[in-house]
Amino acid sequence: MIKDLKKPLTYEEQLEKLKAHKLKIGDEAKTLKILQRVNYYKLSGYGLGFRNERYSDLYKLGTSFELLYELFLFDEEIRIFLLKFLLKIEIYLRTRIANDFSLIKCKESPYNQHYDSENYYRKEKFQEVFNSLEKEKDNNSDSLVIKHHDNDFVPPAKLGSEYLKKYNLSIENVTQIYNEYGVNTVDIIKNNPYVILDIVSRIGFSEIDNIAVENGISLNSLERLEASIKYAMKLAEQNGHTYVNKEKLVDFVVGITGAEEEYVLHSINELSMKRYLNIEEERISLESLSIAELEIATKLEILKNAKIKKIKNVLDKITEIESEENIALTTEQRTAIISALENNVTIITGGPRNR
Repeated sequence: MIKDLKKPLTYEEQLEKLKAHKLKIGDEAKTLKILQRVNYYKLSGYGLGFRNERYSDLYKLGTSFELLYELFLFDEEIRIFLLKFLLKIEIYLRTRIANDFSLIKCKESPYNQHYDSENYYRKEKFQEVFNSLEKEKDNNSDSLVIKHHDNDFVPPAKLGSEYLKKYNLSIENVTQIYNEYGVNTVDIIKNNPYVILDIVSRIGFSEIDNIAVENGISLNSLERLEASIKYAMKLAEQNGHTYVNKEKLVDFVVGITGAEEEYVLHSINELSMKRYLNIEEERISLESLSIAELEIATKLEILKNAKIKKIKNVLDKITEIESEENIALTTEQRTAIISALENNVTIITGGPRNR
């Protein structure tokens, strides 16, 4: 059964309650004045060690209200005494941390590396702490210090709390963008919000596209369709694909943009002209991957034709190692070792196995 909350008591009723709990009361008038200055439960906390039992409301014989109040005053004096030293320690530590961190981490323009979670030990707390700081800053927006900072600088936090807030970006994401474009950040993003996709990971095309469309960008605009194609190719690469079928790419882009097919095909050709995409019949790949693939093929060809020194008695050496290491290789493992030693290039596939 859920109990009601405790009924509020007048100071006189609080005094009677203390009496009912067998607490010795000396001067009742003085006790009432103390209860008006110090909360009933605050004082009661100092009496927990003087109860008859752990969960009992009754005090041990002889326990007085004056004793609880004296403990409260002693505690208060200790706190005040320690506070002046703790304040000095806090100011010293804050000064050293801020100065040393800045000198070590904030070496390069725009000197805002304190917004980068990689510079902190507890990275999972980074966003939570900075959100709290942003709230404090908003609550003290009339402060001369904050006004001076915001008027003389372009802090990423301000960008995030103002224009970029509608992009649903974290402080860290905003910092990434700001580090890329500096004081021109807002103007650049207003003109083409799709640049965010090139800088910020883990953000979807639709999130940025909704804002762009709201700002009046055409459904068939070149920059919009190029951004959607780049996004599609990025997804394919993340899933381990080195190329995409042209028809599937067009269908995907039409699906997420609602654009007309002819405009999508035109945008693909434009990206090919800009050497972002490589088109081979119906296969479309990133130009960078095509170049990497060609370089790998060239080096493999060189390796294939290179002269290698043959190792004699391979099986005997394998048997010798098995004996020394107290292991037994399977037939497949032996074959793989022999192939690797006898051929310039060997491709070994399959999952790892136990010894």
